[in-house]
Amino acid sequence: YNPGTSLRFYFFDNIYYGSIKIFIGFVLFLFDELIRSRKQQAALKQQQQLAELRFLEAQMNPHFLFNSLNNIYALAYEKHPETANAVLKLSDMMRYVTYERGQKATLEKELSYIHNMLSIEQLRHDYKLQYTITASPDSLDCNMRPLLIIPLVENALKHGDLSDPAVPLGIQLLKEGHWLKISISNKKSDQPAARGGLGLPNLERRLALSYRPEEYQFRIDQTDSIFTVHLQLPA
Repeated sequence: YNPGTSLRFYFFDNIYYGSIKIFIGFVLFLFDELIRSRKQQAALKQQQQLAELRFLEAQMNPHFLFNSLNNIYALAYEKHPETANAVLKLSDMMRYVTYERGQKATLEKELSYIHNMLSIEQLRHDYKLQYTITASPDSLDCNMRPLLIIPLVENALKHGDLSDPAVPLGIQLLKEGHWLKISISNKKSDQPAARGGLGLPNLERRLALSYRPEEYQFRIDQTDSIFTVHLQLPA
């Protein structure tokens, strides 16, 4: 400042030039806080979705587990030679739903669970369950979220008729390019369908939490006698 500058001019001159820097700094501060807040909100939303996904996965299989335990109890009561084998299969199934939950699993592991599930389900019936499982060799190594195919098979066991050799439960698994295509069809049962159930609504919500809308397809087709579910996932 030149000699003789008044205190008034000195004061307002500094306020003027200082206010510009203060304003720019304040705007940058608000922008930084906005970005930080949005990151925190995104992280919180992700944690909430993960918690909901874990909760939905925890709802899986209690009904089938109770039926399996009842079947094994009946075998043990009758001292059936298949008792130990049934307990071993149920142990493998529980290990899968306990330790694979929330992670990626291969289709081969999911199929192993389904084979054990069908074996234990067979214990409840005096006729042979009619089903076919077709999986292309390259599909078995595909990674996917666990417990996505299982509710579809459980739904077929609960509402389907697996006694007709002409119309068996059909499970088809095929890898086409970058997609894993899953198709499960069953003959509808003549018995009145039980109302309610968490299987398919649970599955649809887990798909929505696990994949973006363009990453999967879920479709149900049905006629008077056949119920078919199509599921397409990234391979």
